[in-house]
Parts: sequence; structure tokens; C-alpha cells
Amino acid sequence: MTIAVDRITAESAPHSRHGWNQLGDRLFAQALAVIDSHHRTTAELAAAELRLTAARVAWKRAENSPA
Repeated sequence: MTIAVDRITAESAPHSRHGWNQLGDRLFAQALAVIDSHHRTTAELAAAELRLTAARVAWKRAENSPA
């Protein structure tokens, strides 16, 4: 299932380090799948770059979250 980055809100965001790490991992995996595809469009590549940024933010948030 693809994560709709624009749908992540305060209510749906993870509340633990594990949750933030898991979100980052899923976003990263989705981005890599698009990047590795030979049939990707420019828009899909741009969305993948956004997912990579969102993954970095999630992992950073995990560093500052309770276990």
C-alpha cells in the first residue's frame, strides 16, 4: 500500500520511535521502487524524491521520540 504523504496528520502520525522508524522505512522502500522502475515518469520521480525527504524527516523524528 502506498502511503499518501499529504495525508499524514498529527492524528495519524506515529507516537513512538518504532512507529516513526517504520514509517521512514516504508517511505524509503516506496521511493526506491519508483526510482528503480524503468517506466517511471518525471512526476513519479519527483514524488519519489519527496518520499525520500519524508523518510529522512520520519527517521529524524524517531531520534527525538520516546521508545
